[in-house]
Amino acid sequence: MKINYFRKKSALLSRSLRWLAVLCMCGCAQQSFAAGADSQRSDLTVYGKDSISICENALPLRYGDTTFFPGTKSGVYAIRFVTGPNSDSIVRLTLRVQPSYRVYDTLKLCQSDLPFLYGSTVISTTTPVGTHSRVLYLKTKAGCDSVIFLQLTVSASYNNEVRMSVCENEFPIRFGGREITAAGVYAIPLQSKDGCDSTIRLQVQTNPTYRRYDTVRICPSQLPYLYSGKWYTDGGDYIVENISRLGCDSITLLALQVYRYPVVNDTLHLCQSAFPYRYGSTLIMEKGDYDVKLRSKEGCDSIVKLAVVAEQSYRVPHYLHLCTNDLPYEYGDRKIVDTGYYVIALRSIYNCDSVVDLHVTIGRPSFTAFVDTICWGETYNKRGYKIPFSPFNEYYIINGRKPAANMEGCDSNFTITVRIMPMYENNDSLLVCDGDLPLTRHGRVFSAAGNHKVQLKTIHGCDSIINFCLQTTKTYHFTRTEHFCAGTVYKVGDSSFNKAGRYHVAMRTKGGCDSIIDLTLIMDDRAPYTPGQIYTKKDLYETDKHTFWISSVPNASFYRWNYTNKNWLPIGSTNDYVFALRNLQDGDTGTVSVVAGNACGLSGVSRVQVLVQETALSEAERDHNIRVYPNPANERTVLDLDGMAAEAVELRDMSGRLLLVLPVMDSRVEIPLQSYSAGYYIIRITEGRSVLKTLPLIKQ
Repeated sequence: MKINYFRKKSALLSRSLRWLAVLCMCGCAQQSFAAGADSQRSDLTVYGKDSISICENALPLRYGDTTFFPGTKSGVYAIRFVTGPNSDSIVRLTLRVQPSYRVYDTLKLCQSDLPFLYGSTVISTTTPVGTHSRVLYLKTKAGCDSVIFLQLTVSASYNNEVRMSVCENEFPIRFGGREITAAGVYAIPLQSKDGCDSTIRLQVQTNPTYRRYDTVRICPSQLPYLYSGKWYTDGGDYIVENISRLGCDSITLLALQVYRYPVVNDTLHLCQSAFPYRYGSTLIMEKGDYDVKLRSKEGCDSIVKLAVVAEQSYRVPHYLHLCTNDLPYEYGDRKIVDTGYYVIALRSIYNCDSVVDLHVTIGRPSFTAFVDTICWGETYNKRGYKIPFSPFNEYYIINGRKPAANMEGCDSNFTITVRIMPMYENNDSLLVCDGDLPLTRHGRVFSAAGNHKVQLKTIHGCDSIINFCLQTTKTYHFTRTEHFCAGTVYKVGDSSFNKAGRYHVAMRTKGGCDSIIDLTLIMDDRAPYTPGQIYTKKDLYETDKHTFWISSVPNASFYRWNYTNKNWLPIGSTNDYVFALRNLQDGDTGTVSVVAGNACGLSGVSRVQVLVQETALSEAERDHNIRVYPNPANERTVLDLDGMAAEAVELRDMSGRLLLVLPVMDSRVEIPLQSYSAGYYIIRITEGRSVLKTLPLIKQ
């Protein structure tokens, strides 16, 4: 907006003086004439007219016996003049008060528009870029002084050089409305956001993408396992997406192997003389139950639940009848060659020293052998013999005699071998889908997961126990929203879709269990628009960390960030509209860029130049340990001011919009978050109009 003002001189004063002179002359003449004609008349009134035009800033004005003060309006006034000792004059004055103005104006120019004529003022080419306030003094057409308060904004016109590194799988890209399909140098005309013509010399270079293989072997205690910024809860083959050091998408085919060693039960029989006894790294001093930690050859922890039984030494009698053809007969470390009594040193089945008082009789060979079985813990009660159970024998040998068949009694002797059959306690485990219950196993029906004891019979009829651990894995029912491009087919599992909508998809988990996906498909008919301005903020607690963000782009399902400084390191995901970098040191420079994408392709690139400049900590940051916890938060978070003198706490979104103001009544301020969606927010601590501290907050 341009305003022209003109200067006009006023002859008010000279005209007033002339009128006064004329009136004085007229009054004096009339007075003289009246005195000569009639000496008794002492007053004479003279009437006249006058007009005055005056600027309102020239008030007050003295005219005759009247003073016109500021604020006087235009109009006709009767003014009295004293023209003599006894004569008055009246002037009918037409007064015109011309206004003076105070005008506020805004003017936006590009550097290429300079120099620029504004009224009678020239805005020169040396005017710096930015917004300036100027006060201009002009004249109105009526010649009155006026003031213009001008808000002048000068925007830069650029002629810059931009270097861009593009991953080979990102072509084609768009820059300034032009499609770039290969590396090279391009001259691209653009307009700045202020509408000023600019030219960018774009140098594009290509960075490769990679595919590699990695095998990691871990113990179960190391789960969950962190690999390339992502946690894994079980072994398996995974496809890991990451970013190369040049910022390009790369894929690692990860084989995660987990060594699994279950808890093992063991029983150890020791003689009293064997204590103390070392089992692995555990020193056993007496009988009892022990949890012994061992390490496998792969370096993984294993646990043995060890039951230690203390065995004693025994002295037992034994009667042995032999026939002559059995001689010599070995019993322990002795050879029996004749009838008699022998004291024989033996070891029990648990290798403990024992003594057998052996009574040997010899006759002619004639006997009958019987073999019987009993279960562990049972009393033998057959063939007229009843023998209590002894845990130190694997079998019993009973020498008996039938009714005499001959004098030697050999043919009437018999031997009963009683074998003690063990009872077993075994472990079994099974993993099934929760929809497979109830199921039948070991002759029983199981309807719930858990640890079950199953009693069975061996082939010898002995009781046995199976500790059956039944585990279930879940079937899942979850929702998922995906984008796909018009004209393509979206596949999930064995299903294919070519239209947007809601679908009910049945699939199987890795464990083979049925699962349901409520799938919402969104069809994109074009790639997203280029993201808008990139905002950035330094982290208050980590001086080498900066956060960058953009406003979400409509129709975008993911984002890809890139940066040019090789020393910077990304934090977390690069596929969100918020991106964080660490290791930004004072004086570092570089470019951070982002593109939006969906199933139809990628948008143009939005960039920001970064110059890292460290600033001193504020008084509040030096003297107070201010915390926000929990952070990230869900329904609420607490701000601990640590004694800081503050007036209010503000909650704002990433665009700076004020969402909530809480007065500071105590050192702890509770901030409710139930009504806000998940995302990134800013907490500001204020005192009057001053911002004492700014803190980041993540709402889950």
